[in-house]
Amino acid sequence: MKLLSIAKALGQRIRYFRKLRKMSQALLGALMHVSQQVIASYESGRAMLPAIRVPSLCEALDITTIELFAGLPRFKPVRMGRRARLTATPTRAGPI
Repeated sequence: MKLLSIAKALGQRIRYFRKLRKMSQALLGALMHVSQQVIASYESGRAMLPAIRVPSLCEALDITTIELFAGLPRFKPVRMGRRARLTATPTRAGPI
């Protein structure tokens, strides 16, 4: 699975939890100290949520990191010559 697919899947989960809380992108952005456009780019998969933003996102949405990442593909290192790279291993997608 490509990183772009993971960004889209994560964006769908962000959108799901935001709408579940009846929260606008602007409000979520304000709570995270980012713009509405940044939230829109995460939700659309155009940008990957940086790890440093995960705690503030989870706090704003009142969810755990486990809830946020549940059902997303897992990464495992794959040896390629002298360098390792990360690849995604698809997992069973459960309900959001």
